[in-house]
Amino acid sequence: MHYLTANENTGALTMTSREIAEVVGSRHDKVKQSIERLADRGVIQLPPVGEVKNRQGQTVFEYLVSKRDSYVVVAQLSPPSWLTAGRNLNQAISQPFQILQIPLLPPERGLTR
Repeated sequence: MHYLTANENTGALTMTSREIAEVVGSRHDKVKQSIERLADRGVIQLPPVGEVKNRQGQTVFEYLVSKRDSYVVVAQLSPPSWLTAGRNLNQAISQPFQILQIPLLPPERGLTR
């Protein structure tokens, strides 16, 4: 399951570039490349980078993308996922503010006609 997570220091909702890759079904390096291109064009701010250990114990770098910018990146890579994510986020925000994590649906569970 994928989440917009509240930052421990600021409370701002964020999502990692790896989580965005899982949501849209893209490779992580391609998502990072899209983030960098969008930042170069001034569409989003270049997010901070964090170090994490992958399953093989290697250190890898992930962007920590703000809520607004994560919507922009997801919309750029997969518009149906963005619509579903936005609907889920809006439903969660309308509930009491005790919610710290908001699940997003993967693209295969997106909108149907």
